[in-house]
Amino acid sequence: MVTSPTSIAGPSFDRAKVLDIIRGIALLGILVMNIGFFSGYVFMDEAKKLALSTHTADNIFYQLELLFFQGKFYSVFSFLFGLGCSIFINNAGKKGVNPVRLFQWRMAILVMIGIIHIRFLWEGDILLLYGLTGFLLPLFTKFSDRRLLVLAGIFLLVPIFLDLILHLTGIWPADFIFGLGWQVDQSNGFTEDMDFGSYLYRPDLTFKEFFQWQESAFFYRWGDLIQTHRPFKILGIFLIGFVAGRNQMYLDLEKHKTLFRKIAVWGAISGILLGLLYLYFYNDKLLIKDNIMGIFDSVFHNLQVAPFALSYIACIALLYMQQKNRKWLEFFAPVGRMALSSYLSQSIFCILIFYGFGLAWGGRVGPTILIFIALGIFIFQTIISYFWLQYFHFGPVEWLWRSLTYRKWQVFRKTF
Repeated sequence: MVTSPTSIAGPSFDRAKVLDIIRGIALLGILVMNIGFFSGYVFMDEAKKLALSTHTADNIFYQLELLFFQGKFYSVFSFLFGLGCSIFINNAGKKGVNPVRLFQWRMAILVMIGIIHIRFLWEGDILLLYGLTGFLLPLFTKFSDRRLLVLAGIFLLVPIFLDLILHLTGIWPADFIFGLGWQVDQSNGFTEDMDFGSYLYRPDLTFKEFFQWQESAFFYRWGDLIQTHRPFKILGIFLIGFVAGRNQMYLDLEKHKTLFRKIAVWGAISGILLGLLYLYFYNDKLLIKDNIMGIFDSVFHNLQVAPFALSYIACIALLYMQQKNRKWLEFFAPVGRMALSSYLSQSIFCILIFYGFGLAWGGRVGPTILIFIALGIFIFQTIISYFWLQYFHFGPVEWLWRSLTYRKWQVFRKTF
């Protein structure tokens, strides 16, 4: 059986374009940061970075990325995810369906997509974490907005206290997970001198070797997520988005204009000031695991990310409210509407550009060039998304996710 796009998730004409625009801009920001990992720049030692012809500009660009991009756009994306979850649960309830059961089934499918992504494409996957954390959201549906926002603030601050506790106790759970990854690597014959760049960027890399390398990806990724306490950060931002979605703020932007202005201004001011302090302590190279002074990295990073991300969202909403800005902002809408497909395809583009079985550009370029590569990929995705949506209701992965959610094939192709 095939169902129309106007199913439980709500009619397609109810979709607020501003959400697609924010989502599209967030995807660009995520790509700008992720491309540094795909290319290997973030793994280079200082000698390799200095060997690049663009090293002076690279350092400037990288510091700017840390200040304006790192953590901010995955937080914007997390906010939208929480908002979307509130819409889904609300609409499912109106249709007489058990909203919790349907929502958790939807999260289970996302978990599977994340597992496939991390196993076969990229260890930096975020979908698995979103799916697992998303399972918790129905627990908060009965909470008041005030209580949700208080809990969100607590979850966002928890990582600071956890870092302090872990330093004082000397217990680092992530090390155990990293150890499991190393055991997998050893079983595959990898040695300590086979690092990310020397293995993945060599021109004779085969797909079989790449997939073998990915066997341990789950453990290294989740070791990092646990080490950086990412689940708490994600859940905190989810809850803020959940409140915004429950109050349908996206449907009446003018009503919340004053609030958006306050968030835009104070979020940017606090984000920049705290971000500059974060940069200062980040560049001292002191890690919390080895030195108590490393706690300041955690303090200022965690304090500046959420306000800065919310400021970005508020600024986009304010710009969208001005009719003269809508035309250029709508450039971002198609790729935002196909966010899941676009996110996954970014992994494909990047491994084909940087890994050995593709163009093998990994380890050869820094942020000065990477920013233009990211823009090129994004513009290409936007063009493809625009034409795709002329003929189809959804992106390919969105259609599959939606069809599996409702256990019915959704109408995919538009009729003219």
